[in-house]
Amino acid sequence: MRTLYAFICTSLDGRTAAPGDDLSWQALDEEFDALSLNQLVETDAVLLGRRTYEGMAAYWPTETGREYNPRVAELMNGLPKLVVSSTLRETTWENSELLPLGAGGLARAVAELKQRPGRAMGVLGSPTLVAGLPAAGVLDELRVHVSPVVLGEGPSLLETLPGRTELRLTDSRALGSGAVLSTYRP
Repeated sequence: MRTLYAFICTSLDGRTAAPGDDLSWQALDEEFDALSLNQLVETDAVLLGRRTYEGMAAYWPTETGREYNPRVAELMNGLPKLVVSSTLRETTWENSELLPLGAGGLARAVAELKQRPGRAMGVLGSPTLVAGLPAAGVLDELRVHVSPVVLGEGPSLLETLPGRTELRLTDSRALGSGAVLSTYRP
């Protein structure tokens, strides 16, 4: 059975973006790039929410994305991408499609995907999508990259989680940038 992890970047106060969807505060460096690459190599499908999909689709297929990190761009462009959206009608990024939710909703769709053979599936960014996964009982691991900055405003991963969500810390490490990568399991 495949596993599902979520990888998300937050500020110290749990913000997933600054106002205006600004992500320039994230502590991204060579160490972060290596983590991203290692994680993608172990992944055979990516789930994305609409806004994250649109941002990544506008970046990774471009020359700028390919120049920034050719190997990550190759993986992001080549991996199957399943988009969870109630408003998007079509996908244009190669190897991407809308995830049909059907009668059972997100929980059932993801549970069915997990039954297929393969390696891990990853949710990248997509805070609204991530917030619904623990309650749906389909998330195996939550990886949170916390940048050493307090934003004070902007969307918060913590505010979108539905009620009490208990997690167990399985790993935590400080990175050279001052960020901390913590891994949790429900």
